[in-house]
Amino acid sequence: MSRKLKIGILEYGNIAPLLAAMPPLDRFQFVPGVPSQLNQWLLRGSLDAGFVSTAQWCTHRSLLTHAGGVGIVSHGSVESVVLLGTRAPLEELIAGTTPLAVHVTPASATSVALTRILAREFWTWGNRVTFVKNLKFANLRLLIGDEALIANQSSTESLLDLGEEWLAFSGESMVWAIFCIRRGFPISEFQDLVDSLRRAAGAPDRTGVAPGLALRLGIDLEATRSYLDRIRYEIDTSAVVGLETFCRAQGRIPTKTPSSVIEA
Repeated sequence: MSRKLKIGILEYGNIAPLLAAMPPLDRFQFVPGVPSQLNQWLLRGSLDAGFVSTAQWCTHRSLLTHAGGVGIVSHGSVESVVLLGTRAPLEELIAGTTPLAVHVTPASATSVALTRILAREFWTWGNRVTFVKNLKFANLRLLIGDEALIANQSSTESLLDLGEEWLAFSGESMVWAIFCIRRGFPISEFQDLVDSLRRAAGAPDRTGVAPGLALRLGIDLEATRSYLDRIRYEIDTSAVVGLETFCRAQGRIPTKTPSSVIEA
C-alpha cells in the first residue's frame, strides 16, 4: 500500500473556511503548522505539498510548483498581521524620536519580510526600526494569525494593520501564503486535492466556520464574520500582480541591513 502524501496546512483560523468546504480526501495526511514550520518542512522534503509563505515562494520558487491558484489573499486590512506598541501607545512611539525595536514572531517569514519592506521603502520613521528576538528588548511587537486577531479585537490601543500598509504602499493585494507542490512531483498525483482546493477557494464556508472560530478565540461573532470576509483564497490576476510586486520589493532588501534581526 502506497504511503499517504503529506500536505501542510496552516493552523490558523483564516484557512478554516477553505478546509470546511472540501470533501474528505483519504489519500492525504494533513499536517498542521505555523507558516515557518510549513516552509521548513516543505523545503526539506518532510511534506509533499502545502501552504508556503510568500516570502519563501519568492526565494525558492525554483523548488516549488504553484498548483491550483490557491492561497491566502487580502486587499487592504487583514486584521491578523499587526504591529502594536509594548511599552507605549503605537502612535506615541512612531511620533517620537527613540529607536523602534520590533519583536518578530518566529512563526512567520512573510510578515517579517513585509515589515522590512515597509520600514525601508514606505514608513517615514522606518530608519529607526531594528528587529529583536527577545521581547524584553522590544517596544513594538509583530503579531500574526489568531494571536493578532485576538489582539485586534481586544486591544484598547491602536494597532498598525500591515495589510492596510501594504495597500497604501503598493496599491496591490497582498498574498500571504501559496499552495505549492514540491518540484519533481507530477501534479497528477495531487489532482483530486488541487481540484478540491480550487472549488473550495471559489466557495469557502465562511458562514459555517464563523461561530466555532469566534467561540474558540473568544471574540465577537460579527467581528469574526467581518474578518473572514476579508480573506480570499483565489490567486487571481490582480493577486498575481501583488505577489510579483512583493517579490521584487523583497529582492531590493539587502541580506545584511540595519534592520536585520539581532539576537538581543
